[in-house]
Amino acid sequence: MSFIDYGQTAEDHQSLLVLVRHTGTHITNHTFLPAWERVRKINCIHVEGQKRNVFVRYKRTYPVENNTWGDFQTHRKVLGLVSIGKCSTSAEFEALFEDYKKMKENYANTIYNSRLIVFGMNTDGTPFLNENTNLNSIVFYPDLDSAKDLEERLREFVTSLFYVLEGKRLDRSFERADRLQLLCAPSEVKDFVGVDTDTRSFKKKCTGRLRKHLADLCLQAGMPGEAILHYQTAIDLLRNVNDFLWIGGCYEGLSSSSVIMAHPKISAAASIKRNLSFTDKRMAAINLDKNKAGRTNFSGVGFANGLDLADIPNGPGLNPEDIIEKYREAITHYSKFKTAGKIEMEASLKACRVLIGQRKYLQASDFLQNVVYIDLKVSEEDKIQRFGTLATLYTQIGFHRKAGFFKRIAGMQCVAPQTSAWQQCYQLLLQTLQGYKIFLETRNTQTTGSDSNKGWPTLRHRILTELVYAARRMGNPQLAVRHMSFLLHTMFEHLSTAERREAVTGLMSLTSKCEGSAQSIALDNGQILPPVPLTKFPLVKSFTIMNLPPHLQPIEKNTDPNKKPDVFIFTPIQQTDKDSNSLQSKVSFVWVKDEICEVELYVVNPLPDELRISYMALLTEGVEVEVFPSNPSIPSESKTSLVKLQCKPKSIGDLKIIGYTTHVLGVNSKCYLKHLHHLEKKPMTVEVVPALPQVTLRSSLPKAANFSSLGDGLNVVANSSISVFAGQSQECTISLENVGKIPVSGVAVSVNSKPEVKG
Repeated sequence: MSFIDYGQTAEDHQSLLVLVRHTGTHITNHTFLPAWERVRKINCIHVEGQKRNVFVRYKRTYPVENNTWGDFQTHRKVLGLVSIGKCSTSAEFEALFEDYKKMKENYANTIYNSRLIVFGMNTDGTPFLNENTNLNSIVFYPDLDSAKDLEERLREFVTSLFYVLEGKRLDRSFERADRLQLLCAPSEVKDFVGVDTDTRSFKKKCTGRLRKHLADLCLQAGMPGEAILHYQTAIDLLRNVNDFLWIGGCYEGLSSSSVIMAHPKISAAASIKRNLSFTDKRMAAINLDKNKAGRTNFSGVGFANGLDLADIPNGPGLNPEDIIEKYREAITHYSKFKTAGKIEMEASLKACRVLIGQRKYLQASDFLQNVVYIDLKVSEEDKIQRFGTLATLYTQIGFHRKAGFFKRIAGMQCVAPQTSAWQQCYQLLLQTLQGYKIFLETRNTQTTGSDSNKGWPTLRHRILTELVYAARRMGNPQLAVRHMSFLLHTMFEHLSTAERREAVTGLMSLTSKCEGSAQSIALDNGQILPPVPLTKFPLVKSFTIMNLPPHLQPIEKNTDPNKKPDVFIFTPIQQTDKDSNSLQSKVSFVWVKDEICEVELYVVNPLPDELRISYMALLTEGVEVEVFPSNPSIPSESKTSLVKLQCKPKSIGDLKIIGYTTHVLGVNSKCYLKHLHHLEKKPMTVEVVPALPQVTLRSSLPKAANFSSLGDGLNVVANSSISVFAGQSQECTISLENVGKIPVSGVAVSVNSKPEVKG
């Protein structure tokens, strides 16, 4: 075979394979894809007069080489062809019809019936046909919206395939023993050249293979119970002649039939009279499972069709353990033939999916490991699909690290020397992150908890480096900057000094072309990449809101000196948590409107080189403020450095400081205090009161070079000095000026002297 169907399941053995092709050059994907969606929905029909359902599997491409394996397994044989095209003139139709005939000729040995669906012509377009054309095989529609009866015609088409299949099944059932022909797999044809056909073993081989072929037809005809009987008979006949390849096919068919009997699909066309999900048998089976802990069966497993083994009548099907054992035997027989490697791989994937349905994940991993060991010469695209399928199945059984491993291999395969699909490589590498415990969510990138320390650092560093490189080769520098910032931020503790310098240099090289944004990035597939604030560069050790200087601090004025203290009144009504938290979240002092206020930060530079911050300012909410950015330089691997961030409130109210923003290493970051869990929890809300008058004081006396303060020296805003002797007097002029915008209603003057001075 030249094509491996990695999505094939055990239930596909009962399906009729129909090829749906895009025919002609005038139909676009805009027209074909909606038609394809309508066609593929007709995947199960109920045959009138028969207590059987017919299942259909549609494919848009199917190699002719795979079709030659139809004698070995009939579900690999293309039984129907549906061509969809578009034309508007007779010449275009003739070219379209020629393409349709050529396509039929490629699968002429196996096709039972076909249809050509033509859009763009009226339903009376039949005059364009010649005398040899089958009028029933061509359907004309002006457009897809006018194709009201398309589904009904497809049901008739599938029904015709069923009746042809049923006729062939009956013919095989009554085939005379003296007219038996040897059915062969494509790889066996040359092995039987010159073989004596009159021997007893040859006749047994013919009979056993015919029985196996008949079992395949019964399974497609909706009779899995009868198919199981034929498979068992074929195994007995073929075992005597050591026909291992076909014995393996019998074991696989036997397992598939048992799976189909255990989990029958419900036809969409058949009427459902009741919800089988809540039958008495089901509830009894569930209760029985609770009492029999540890017992493996299907009864406790819920399936999409709402059925369990408890709902299925006892028949010749295998039990769950035997189904898997027969799959193992089939794979063992396939492995004896190099030409059956692709059959072996598909069988392993089918067995894995059956075990996932049984919730036997460790056994499922054994079959997946067998898929890894099968050595096949396939194309690069096939390898990508193979590793992608392995990753998907490993994810379903909970092996997330292995899933990440194979997604990474698939991503690397996308950029092999023969291919350069960097977009696909990037998407696959992005999907590997979860398997290696690398989380892109903001809450995980900000914390230093256990989640950020899971996984092997070397592997995580390599994955992120490959992701940055893929983003660069994809031509998206913004993504490269985002992932490089993430690498430096999350992996910093695990990097050596040389690796830290290399990471910083790489990030600055990227940001020189595209500045790092503090906003989320939306990918084409809808995924959102959250921003990565560089909270470690610098690392804030302390964040403190500072009070205003003493001479600018507002002092509450006691307007009624005769006011008596409040009377204590006991009340059982307690303050709510909301009010309590509101009071606790405020600092004990206030800020004044239009005054410059400060926040002190003690920061550390963990980098081996000097860190130059080109922009650093406060992030606030609640009150309009004017911020004054700072651009400090932090020495390399310093202890602590003081950074003061200033702002000027422009209105009154509660001002909440929520963090700070930086521009460092070419990346804009918004660092929120709620994400800095290593900081001490402090109140970060300060009340802003209205502006107060400001008075300046000037003296005619000369300014003092130094002075001895009386009390707190911070209160001194102006000073002058003069030398006088005892008994001597000296006049001086003190000028007061209101430099603010608020009028001064009164001035209080007090004189303190030491020693005592009269004046």
